[in-house]
Parts: sequence; C-alpha cells; structure tokens
Amino acid sequence: ATGAAAENLRSTLASQSRERLQKDYLDYYAAAYPDLAVAQPMDIRDDLDANAIELVEHYRMPKYWTRDDKKKRWDGDIGVPDLMGWLKRPKALNRQAPLSLRHPVNFTLVSEFRLPGSWAVKPDPLHFEHTAF
Repeated sequence: ATGAAAENLRSTLASQSRERLQKDYLDYYAAAYPDLAVAQPMDIRDDLDANAIELVEHYRMPKYWTRDDKKKRWDGDIGVPDLMGWLKRPKALNRQAPLSLRHPVNFTLVSEFRLPGSWAVKPDPLHFEHTAF
C-alpha cells in the first residue's frame, strides 16, 4: 500500500495487534478457502521515506486440490478477493446522486505457491492494461 492506503494501514496496525490483524485476514480469506491456516506470522515491511507499507502473509491450504476425472488432472482455483472488492457493483443501483469511486487505484498482487514434490510448470505471466482502468 502507498500514500493514503499506507497511512490507513499504519493506523490499523497502531490500533490493534499484529495477531488480531492476521486473524482478521485469515477470517476474510477463509470465506473462499475454508481450510486455510496461517503457516507463519505475517511480515510487515514499512518504508516511511517512500510512504509504502507491504504485508507478506503465509498460508497453508491443505485441501486445495480437487480431482477432475474427466480431464484426468488435479485442479486448484485461486481467487483474488482483494481485487474483487474493487470490481463489485455498488449496492444501490437506482441512484439519485453520482457514484463516488476511489480511482485511480494501483493494485499489485504477487502470489507464490510452494507445491509438494517436483512439478513441471511453465511460467505464464499475465499483464493486463486498459485505458478504462
């Protein structure tokens, strides 16, 4: 997070313990991944000069894979609830006033997955840009 978002996160960290914040994050992600568990405490990297703060979270997902017998493979889906929050429709669709949007928003998500055993996986980076975003 940078700028105002970094300040908000610092305020949150000042008003509650790191353990409480980690529990809140775990509960948030557990809605999509019920068997999710914290693998190690989150790292907080705060760069006051750049007004940027980064949280690094570590989770285990023991029941992540599902077998697709028709395709003869194991599948796993990764959702991005943080991003979906920016893309959801407003609650009030019949509006009498303009809709306020907090834009532009720069959203960066880096996910690393440590898979059991050795896997032959080719990197497939995706970068998407559009003038509407």
